[in-house]
Amino acid sequence: MRAIGIILAGGNNNRMRELSNKRAIAAMPIAGSYRSIDFALSNMASSHIQRVAVLTQYNARSLNEHLSSSKWWDFGRKQGGMYVFTPTITAEHSDWYRGTADALYQNLDFLKRSHEPYVVLASGDGKIGNGLDEQLKNFVQEHPDTNLIIIDTMQKIREVGGEAYSYASDYEIIGRIKQFADQHGICVLTVHHTRKQQADDSFETISGTTGLLGCADGSLLMQKKKRTGLDATVKVVGRDQQDQILYLKKDPQTQIWNLERLENELHKEPPNPVLETVAKMVTEVWCGSPTELVSFLKIDMQPNTLTKHLNVNSGRLLLEHNIQYENTRTHAGRKITLTPVSEKA
Repeated sequence: MRAIGIILAGGNNNRMRELSNKRAIAAMPIAGSYRSIDFALSNMASSHIQRVAVLTQYNARSLNEHLSSSKWWDFGRKQGGMYVFTPTITAEHSDWYRGTADALYQNLDFLKRSHEPYVVLASGDGKIGNGLDEQLKNFVQEHPDTNLIIIDTMQKIREVGGEAYSYASDYEIIGRIKQFADQHGICVLTVHHTRKQQADDSFETISGTTGLLGCADGSLLMQKKKRTGLDATVKVVGRDQQDQILYLKKDPQTQIWNLERLENELHKEPPNPVLETVAKMVTEVWCGSPTELVSFLKIDMQPNTLTKHLNVNSGRLLLEHNIQYENTRTHAGRKITLTPVSEKA
């Protein structure tokens, strides 16, 4: 791959408290022989990236010692080499790295001297349970509008070791990601790889145990008949969606996969008269008790039956009719609030 790799390993943090007091998280030992940064280095080497720069800063001594002995990653000097950059005082710069953008800016000359057409950025921080949990939480707090997080790839956040690839271990790592996604109401898409061995069930070719699928809400498996082919299928299974196969074709010019057709027609919910009545009657913010709502809508339903129906279908009410439904308890009893999205905005 004609690219230059840059690994960001200089962040100042205290997420791991005493464990990171004297060493960078990127230098945290994993399974005795490895360090956290080795996963990023391994991915660079496997992608045939020959020139790699590691940007270090805080508590870098242990990390630098490890990098100086990392001869097995084979970043040969003749083909490229590994470079370790720390903040340098110059006529233009007299500060430490003040973030990712500044770290790249201070080493811009290195990028300009490189002839590779692409730059691959990676983090040298840890795995799930070794700092990444806090990174994800902090990111969502700083970017509350986040709807989707893509982890590329799962191996970078997966533990290593003799007992690491057990069902329990695979189930736990996906379980922690799912718990994070549920807590913050976002989608987390984790990219993973398949094995070369064939299997009767194509999902059994996913690298790892069935614990990965057992805990995930859904799985998408992309396959090509030929490595160089432009046709592919994506098989979809999961708890809350129908089984599906997507047929894709890659545009050789843009390298973008385009959807050609679906194996099965998407399921369509039948019309819901109650939701349609709510959408017709609620043109501005409405508040009141369940009994008042029955009277307002002029429908033949018990108040508790109506609230249960709206509780179950609140997502559909918002998606199809742009009405936000809230059900809260007050001293006076239940309070229903129906808000057209345009009004709420």
